[in-house]
Amino acid sequence: MSALWRITILKLRKSIVVKPPFLQGCLVWAECVVEEEIARDKYVLIVEKVVHLEVDDRFFSEAEGMDFERAKPLCIMGGRNGMQFTSPVATGYKSDYVHHPDRPG
Repeated sequence: MSALWRITILKLRKSIVVKPPFLQGCLVWAECVVEEEIARDKYVLIVEKVVHLEVDDRFFSEAEGMDFERAKPLCIMGGRNGMQFTSPVATGYKSDYVHHPDRPG
């Protein structure tokens, strides 16, 4: 690990598949590998493939998904006046995913 990681308050743990470490204390850990980089004038879109995924079981259940009230995930909304930080609130409404009729699955 680099010297920078040693002086921060962030705690790390070894990843399962990829080389960079996990940050402890996250709700979800996704290990990814780069599949494609699409460069444009003002941005680069990076397409990645998830090769390992873990969630913190204290905040997720198989039946209900994420417990928003307990997890309090941080969300960032960007706009013309800068960024706003918020946490989503569960509405209790649930729906199945809708798939595009021209695509399988």
